[in-house]
Order: sequence, then C-alpha cells, then structure tokens
Amino acid sequence: MCVSSAHRAWLLVVAAALGACDDAAGTDATDDTTGASAPTWRPLVSASAWQLATPADDPFAAERPPTQTCDLAGVTVEALTDGPALEVDTGLCDWATVQQAALSSADVGDHIRVRLWHDELDAPEAPTTGTVFVVVDGETLVQIDVEIPAAAALVVEEVELPIAIELSTPVYAHVRNHGSNTWSIAEIAVLTD
Repeated sequence: MCVSSAHRAWLLVVAAALGACDDAAGTDATDDTTGASAPTWRPLVSASAWQLATPADDPFAAERPPTQTCDLAGVTVEALTDGPALEVDTGLCDWATVQQAALSSADVGDHIRVRLWHDELDAPEAPTTGTVFVVVDGETLVQIDVEIPAAAALVVEEVELPIAIELSTPVYAHVRNHGSNTWSIAEIAVLTD
C-alpha cells in the first residue's frame, strides 16, 4: 500500500495516541498520577481477522444504495507499531461491512470500547456524515457518526452492552461515507472485571 508522507506522519501521531493498544493483549497499565491500575480490556475481535461480509450475511445489505461500491483493495489491515488496524479507504470502498467471530464472550451490562481514527474527512457533497457501526445479533452496539468535513481525529466510544455476546458469535463492523476518506478501526474490546 502506498502511503503519503502526510498520511505516514498522521499514522505516527495516532500510533502514539493509541499507546498500549495491543491486538492480542488489551490495555493494562498504571495511572502515573494516582498509582491505580488502569482498566484492562480484552479484545472482542482481532484487527487482522476481519473478512468482507457476503451480501447474505451483511446486516446492512438492504440499505445499500445501488451506487455504493467496494473494491477489495479498499479494505486492508494496516500494520502499526502497536499492532494492526483495519483500514477502510472509502475512495475504493464507500460501503464496507466486515465480520469475524467474537474472540471472547461478554455479559449484558459489560462495557465495550471502540477505538478508531479517521484522516481529514471531506466529500464533494459536504456537509454530510460518515458512520461506523458495530453490530452483534442484529443489535447495533455502537454507532459513531462524524460530520463531514472534519479534521483528522481519534474517536473512542465506550458503551454498556444491552445483550450478551457468546464466544464465536459473528461481530460486524460497517463503514459508510461519501467521498474519498480513510477510517481505521484499531480496537473493539470488552472491559474485564
């Protein structure tokens, strides 16, 4: 994948901001100001295990406008210093749904966290909105809407689960956007007790 120097610089900033995000181990650190242990997160998914959903499996297939396209080259895994992230380039794939089996279970009331970032967002028909969803068992667990145009940003969303998630249950992530932009999903994790 060809990466511009501006994109490379942004990725270094994001990698630093993500800090201890590890695709396999979750975050477990100590708060330097209080000495207390920071929350520990276990991965619900692996950034490197996403597969493009088939139309039969895609929970968003019925909403897909006929003009939306997805070239597989637009959905890649980006290697960062602290682990991989799923990258969706909406210039090549402006409507992407990916899926994989849950790596761990979670109970109703547990907390999940989604960490993603996007480059500067723009669209020919701005203002508009770009959206990232996380769905399990037909239930939208997280919906992140970003108004376009927007500056590059790291987005962290934490929610309480309204449903239980069994090990190996399909987890879906969906990105939709107007314009040529880049979204990267670094983590979907469950807070441990």
